[in-house]
Amino acid sequence: MTDLQAMYYLAGRAHHGVIEACLGDKLKDDRVDAGEFQKHDIYYSPDLRMPYPWEIKTTRSMYEPKSDYEKKFEGYLNQLTQYQVMEDTDKGGLLLFYLCLKQAGQFGMKPAIRFYKVIMTKAERVAKLKWMRGTKKALDKAIETKTHDALDLCPEFMCKECLWISKCSPCKDDPKRKQYDPTESKDL
Repeated sequence: MTDLQAMYYLAGRAHHGVIEACLGDKLKDDRVDAGEFQKHDIYYSPDLRMPYPWEIKTTRSMYEPKSDYEKKFEGYLNQLTQYQVMEDTDKGGLLLFYLCLKQAGQFGMKPAIRFYKVIMTKAERVAKLKWMRGTKKALDKAIETKTHDALDLCPEFMCKECLWISKCSPCKDDPKRKQYDPTESKDL
């Protein structure tokens, strides 16, 4: 983890913890999240479970998406919908804490909270569980064989500051990631 990544993580985690503590019940061990659970031989830990799973995210984005929410929040929704599968519920909640949102017609930037209710059909939950089981199997194999070849690539934005890019070499599997090829010389 780079120093910058550590600072971003620290700032986001601090805000995240305060929001969890305000919204959720304290557990006996003073955890502010909902705790850890296991189902289908998979461990998971939603931020809140009231009355359905919530995922809380902190963002430095200055703008809300005007459209295509599914693409903009793809990673967040992937995580939340897995909790919905594990809790066997059609409903989920995504709470976004914008640290510095620009408001139309107003000067400057201000913190803002947005909440999105996420609905999944039974068929979507069944398909997601199948994918989760396949991913678990691939992860178990990667741990056993000490290779990552069977795993899906991380989201592209993670390549930019990845410390393991030379081992992963995602540009071999995804031509759009050619810019992250550590063997290519970069013009300065």
